[in-house]
Amino acid sequence: MATLKKKLMYLLDSAQSVLNISELSSEQKEEIKKILTLFSDEHEGLTGVVLTTLDGYPIASHCKDNNHVHLERLSIWIKSTLSVLAGILDEIEGGQQRVMFLESESRNIIIYMIPHHKVRLVLTAAFFNDSNMAKLNWHIRQLSSLILDVIDEGETSDNK
Repeated sequence: MATLKKKLMYLLDSAQSVLNISELSSEQKEEIKKILTLFSDEHEGLTGVVLTTLDGYPIASHCKDNNHVHLERLSIWIKSTLSVLAGILDEIEGGQQRVMFLESESRNIIIYMIPHHKVRLVLTAAFFNDSNMAKLNWHIRQLSSLILDVIDEGETSDNK
């Protein structure tokens, strides 16, 4: 019964993020894209960074070296991955997701949950294996703070 309740809460959280993401202005989305571009350009080895909602709605991305990524398709894969991870964490009573690391032959991926009181966001970064994963993880956390600042600034200006 508790697992069913958790799944229902997860679905409600996802529905809530769909409603609230529409509140992001085009200026906020553009500012977030600029931040992702600057972040990507500053970190050697980083091949791309994508920001989505928890339910898979794409917000912004930046890919280096014409490494074209189909944002909508990637957003769906991220959502599916996080859904599976949520099920695993439910089974072991591990609590809420925070960060996930994936390692492949040529690239590593960090999927980082950005908690916000209005919308749950997911920041995904792909980088080459020779990159320092611990250092990039720390920088991803800093990047998430910048993104939250943009979202919170929009809320402040809406309330004036």
